[in-house]
This record gives sequence, structure tokens and C-alpha cells, in this order.
Amino acid sequence: MLRTGRDQPFQARRRAKKEAKLAAKREAGKPTESLPLRMLGKGDPKVTFLVGAVLSFPGASFLAAMDHIHKLNAGTAASVLLILYFCLMQQIILELPLLGYVFAPDSTKDRADRFKAWMARRGRTAAVIGAAVIGLWLVISGVIALI
Repeated sequence: MLRTGRDQPFQARRRAKKEAKLAAKREAGKPTESLPLRMLGKGDPKVTFLVGAVLSFPGASFLAAMDHIHKLNAGTAASVLLILYFCLMQQIILELPLLGYVFAPDSTKDRADRFKAWMARRGRTAAVIGAAVIGLWLVISGVIALI
């Protein structure tokens, strides 16, 4: 679907509907940003802390990983190291740019801008390749399980 571009009419309809909704809000004098963006845009540390706390609650992948680590019966030290490793890997996409902004803010901003531009140009292709790889892996693992 992504590769053939058959979703383009759907995307165009969604974009037109969103633009019409924003135009109607502007005409009525209502705020056009979503409530979360307006709340976070105020810069209130209490709201920021609350949002961070809610987003930090463990999700399904975290709980599944903890279950797998528990079933390994690896011992206390090894389990602690596995948990720390999992948490680091789970957050690495957030932590690396933050470290980059601390130690090299200008080059990190340039890299982030280049990545966003690349995603705008090649994001669809990357999604097609990613979906194909995952699909192929699922088919192969299913065939192996049948054998």
C-alpha cells in the first residue's frame, strides 16, 4: 500500500479535513493548538513533571522484558545489569540527542535537521523496507515453527 502510493487520496482527504478544521477554529477565535501543546507551551514545571511521570509509567514492552529477565534466573547481579541495559536501550533514542545538545548543540541541531529532511524525502521508502523486513522475518519464523 505504501509502496504503490494508493494511500495518497486518503492522505489528501485527511489533510484537507484537518486544514478546514483549523480554518474554522481560527475564524471562531479558538486556539488552534492541541491542549497538551498549550499546556506544555506555558513552561509550568509542575505540568512538565506530571507529563514526564505519566510517560515514564512502564508499558507492555517493559513489563514483558522484566518477565523475560525474571524467567532467566540469572542471579541478582546479572538481573540488575540486564535491567539497566534494557532501560538504557529503551531510552537511547531520547538520551543520545539530549547528550548531543549538552555537549555539541550546534552540530546536534544540524544533524537533527538533516535527519528530519531525510525522513521527509525517504520516510515512505524506509517504512516500506522496514515493513517488508518484519514481514519476511515473521513468515520465516512461522515456517520454521511449522517444520
